[in-house]
Amino acid sequence: MIQIRQVSDLKNKFADIEDALDAADFDAKNNPARYTHEEVFDSIRNKLKNLLSNHHLH
Repeated sequence: MIQIRQVSDLKNKFADIEDALDAADFDAKNNPARYTHEEVFDSIRNKLKNLLSNHHLH
């Protein structure tokens, strides 16, 4: 079931999200490794599939 949060709860997370995005930008500028869209999202999809399949088994 989808959990609905109050808008005020979400607003409190914006600073954390902004910090994470700033850190990601910094890392991208200072790391020569580059990945394609497919490499990134295939990896994420596989991790999510594994998590979901493991979650349903327990």
